[in-house]
Amino acid sequence: MPNTFPLAMVSVGEKVRLESICGGEGLVQRLVALGFTPGVELSVVQDAGGPLLIAVRDSRVALGRGMAHKIMVSPLASPNENSSVGRPRHGRFHHRH
Repeated sequence: MPNTFPLAMVSVGEKVRLESICGGEGLVQRLVALGFTPGVELSVVQDAGGPLLIAVRDSRVALGRGMAHKIMVSPLASPNENSSVGRPRHGRFHHRH
């Protein structure tokens, strides 16, 4: 996927879209249960050097850096871009077996 990067690389306050989770089935199921689904908007609320505090839907979730490196995101389009036309709004999850 073009222009994707790990959630762990996102700056505090930056809004991104979840594209994929690169992990095992257990990790994917745990994150989906917390609201991390394809296309959802995420933002980093706090990064104090340890776990990241992530805003997802109406919740705040603390994620370790290792887990945040497995969550691939893309930047949200700036308001002057018409990116919703012709682009899918869903992502894929990758399971490792």
